Amino acid sequence: YPYIDAFIFPNTQYKNMIKGLSDNQIISVIPHHYDHRFDGIEVAKTKDLSVGYFGVPYQDFYFDNKPNWLEFNIRLDIDKLKYKAQEYHVHFSHRSPSIKDFYLKPATKLAIAAASNVAFMTSKDTSVMDFLPEDYPLFISEDIDDLNSKYELLKSKFGTNEWKDYVGFISNLKDKFDLNYQQKDYKELFERLSE
Repeated sequence: YPYIDAFIFPNTQYKNMIKGLSDNQIISVIPHHYDHRFDGIEVAKTKDLSVGYFGVPYQDFYFDNKPNWLEFNIRLDIDKLKYKAQEYHVHFSHRSPSIKDFYLKPATKLAIAAASNVAFMTSKDTSVMDFLPEDYPLFISEDIDDLNSKYELLKSKFGTNEWKDYVGFISNLKDKFDLNYQQKDYKELFERLSE
């Protein structure tokens, strides 16, 4: 990439996958930021545990055999999404390791979950690994039985202190997805470019 002065990667693993970068190029890892239009939105959640997926499902075992407890919300604009995202107790994200999205997508769904103060059930794709520990309890595998058992776990913990810990852990990531927090990384990148 001899004609590119700088790269911004959405996660560390993606950055490490790219070969051919030189010491002369400026490389930054800056995650996706959440939209401040999510701030201050309060919507009553349903009484029963609810799990929502936001985005466009692709050809995948999970999505082709969607559990009845998982609700799809497809192509919502920001004005609808900021309210709809608050209605659910859990946000769901899955990327199959057999598709490029597993490696290349930013952590948009995690940023939205953090801004929405909800629990987060996810595949172990590269978008989340800079934020979630290896032993994160709500990682899902490629096994549909594992997915259903994680849902049953959430159901059994719903409303307990452990449930509050799941939600609190994700909500505490909000600062890292805040553009005000990330501006120092952009500032540093552009300062280095102008040297």
